[in-house]
Amino acid sequence: MINFPTRTTKRPVPLEHCLYHSGELYKICESETFLPQGLKAAKEVSRKRNLTAGGASGPKVGISAGHENARGSKRENTSRMKQHGANFSGTGRGYQNNSNGQSYWELRRADASMWLMLINKLSKKSLLPVC
Repeated sequence: MINFPTRTTKRPVPLEHCLYHSGELYKICESETFLPQGLKAAKEVSRKRNLTAGGASGPKVGISAGHENARGSKRENTSRMKQHGANFSGTGRGYQNNSNGQSYWELRRADASMWLMLINKLSKKSLLPVC
């Protein structure tokens, strides 16, 4: 006869929580214990990255120079159209821009890229759940 437990007070595999930032995993919780050093390390990397990105005069991180130039010319064309009285609503999803000038599809592409990087990182470390 096989006996199956219906309840246990101890987790068979300890639970871990990690923060994924700038392509790295930072462990912030292990076995119900908060690990402040993981959060501090992620904040430090973020702070250093912001300092280097803020002081640089070149294109933004992750955006090619050609793409940056194309965005600049797109803004110039839009301002020219407004000067000449052109009226356009930009209601199509591909034409809506956020405050950084990125379209809906550019943001979707960036999100998909981030997910793929996370999945690849977890796969290399053998941390993907077993199906």
